[in-house]
Amino acid sequence: MSLSSAPRHRARPHVLAAIALGVGVLAAGGAAAPASAATAESVCAVTDGTLSWGVKESFRSYISGTIAKGAWEAAEGASYTTPEFTWSGAHGSLDATGSGEVAFEGVVTFTGHNGLLRTTFANPTLVLSEGQQPQLKVDISGVSMEDALAGATDAVQTHPQIPMIALDLDAGTLPLAESGEVAAAAVAATITPEGFAAFGSYEAGTVMDPLSFSFVLECTEPVADTPAPEPEASSVAIANAEAPADTAPAGVWWAVAGGALILAGATAVWAVRRRRAVVSAVRDAHTEDAP
Repeated sequence: MSLSSAPRHRARPHVLAAIALGVGVLAAGGAAAPASAATAESVCAVTDGTLSWGVKESFRSYISGTIAKGAWEAAEGASYTTPEFTWSGAHGSLDATGSGEVAFEGVVTFTGHNGLLRTTFANPTLVLSEGQQPQLKVDISGVSMEDALAGATDAVQTHPQIPMIALDLDAGTLPLAESGEVAAAAVAATITPEGFAAFGSYEAGTVMDPLSFSFVLECTEPVADTPAPEPEASSVAIANAEAPADTAPAGVWWAVAGGALILAGATAVWAVRRRRAVVSAVRDAHTEDAP
């Protein structure tokens, strides 16, 4: 009895479907792993700087003239060199868009009319916001005209961080997201409605003295988060054996299930082919031995 070679047979559709399903499960398990990294935005810290501003020349002339017979004093980080006051010790921060605040330290006090007039400008803050007009906020304190005329010199009103000045400045031209010095000179300034309400001497829209500023930025570089590497196929079984049943990652279970389906499909194909080969061999043997 001789055995002839078994004819080749195609795997049945349901077997191929099982293999395809296993491959799909593996693909789905891999997709569950993180594939992208979040990027942290840079932040720029203000480390030093100054702001120079004369407030308004006509106001200084009035204070020092023969009517008010007054003076001014700069202290606590502020100084005066004709024709400007300078505030120092800049600090603050800006985000990646150049939005933020830069604060300066110092107090300037104007007095006149034998003490009836007393007005203080302190701690100016440069406000920068993407897409909006820059402003200067100031702590303003003083006695109203009515209280001064009535002799109530102790009725001091304090207005912290009033947006006093609108600045004619295109912040987009400044390097506000880079390390180094940022500076602008002779920036046109007008008083705001809030500034008029707190100061009272000049109506909203009045042109004030131009101002200049400079400050130093130290910016951090954006940092990208690194995703965890995906497990290799050879380590799936080990990871599954070591991890507790209730804590194993979902991706591991998907990989194990997919591998089992692929193995089952391959085993089925081998069994079908083996069975058909044996049947064919037996049929051939009977044919040769037949009379």
